[in-house]
Amino acid sequence: MTATSAGDPALSALAAKAGIAEHWTDARQRPQQVSPDTLRLLLEGMGLPAGNAHDIRDSDHRLGVELGARLPPLLVARSGMAAFLPACARGRYRIVCESGQTSDGEVADDGSLIAPQEPGYHTLHLACGQTVLAVAPRQAPGLDDLTDGVRPRGWGLCAQVYSLRRDADQPGDGGYGDFGAVRELAVAAAAQGADALAISPVHAMFAAQPQRCSPYAPSSRLFLNTLYADPAAIVGDDVLRRALAELAAQPRPTALIDWPSAGICLLYTS
Repeated sequence: MTATSAGDPALSALAAKAGIAEHWTDARQRPQQVSPDTLRLLLEGMGLPAGNAHDIRDSDHRLGVELGARLPPLLVARSGMAAFLPACARGRYRIVCESGQTSDGEVADDGSLIAPQEPGYHTLHLACGQTVLAVAPRQAPGLDDLTDGVRPRGWGLCAQVYSLRRDADQPGDGGYGDFGAVRELAVAAAAQGADALAISPVHAMFAAQPQRCSPYAPSSRLFLNTLYADPAAIVGDDVLRRALAELAAQPRPTALIDWPSAGICLLYTS
């Protein structure tokens, strides 16, 4: 942060209204903050000049009018509680729940409606358009809810995906666990009466740097790790066996996983 760009509450408020996160905590648990100069550049790029106090007030007013004239792409509410809508959302509404059930009503004078009791991603229809109404439960379910109160306690297993191994007669294990192995473990656990199966993170890793293989430091949490894919589930065992037979060196189970070799093998067989 430069000495000439001291913190400005009005600038911070405008950035927040525009959807810019000014503060965050980095991977080393250190608090970080976007500098005012950077905020101004970002806002300028969004068509919201913020070079001085007058610009900020003008941009804040224009943004407020714009936000009030359209529905946001997502509204969030708690089950059975009020959700507040922008100024454009008045009159009659219809909510179509994930289950297919519908409810009709009229937006209250204060611009609110009561969210359905049913949690989920529902569709809200209004005269000015439609949007997604995400309804969260008021509290997380407890063990009694998950076990229907019939059994005094539930139990489950926990496994690191890469530590699993499939049956020896099944091709394509690759020397590490995959989603096929997770499926087998889930079926076996369910057969023994397990209520849950917890697994290690399966987020996307680094295709160009396979040595960076910790599931707890992914490249993105928006996508899955393709190395955990099970080719046999798509092409079948016979096709996979023929593809593996053409490889000069096939990965074998070892004490440590050779992720670069495993990645090459999976890409070839897929």
